[in-house]
Amino acid sequence: MDHFKIPTTTTTARDRSGKKYRKRLDLASRIDKFAAKVKWNQYSQMLHALRVVGNIGTHGNKAVTKTDMLDAYKLYEHALANMFEEKNESITEIIKRLYGMK
Repeated sequence: MDHFKIPTTTTTARDRSGKKYRKRLDLASRIDKFAAKVKWNQYSQMLHALRVVGNIGTHGNKAVTKTDMLDAYKLYEHALANMFEEKNESITEIIKRLYGMK
């Protein structure tokens, strides 16, 4: 989310007197803002599914199974590939470029 400059806070929150204040956005809100920014709803669905697995693993009383984790990794890989992959660059070109770093 940070890479795409999705805000971490909002100033639309108001206290009891009506005064605006800065409020931290939760991950679900940031995912929604990201999906709206890139105008592709499938990212919202993918990232919310990953968020659910993370929440269950961190805060839940249900176990995350090995299958759940492998599915989450597949989904994460797919999302990253779509967001960052340079479609015109072949694997061979990437390997040559990385070897050139020596």
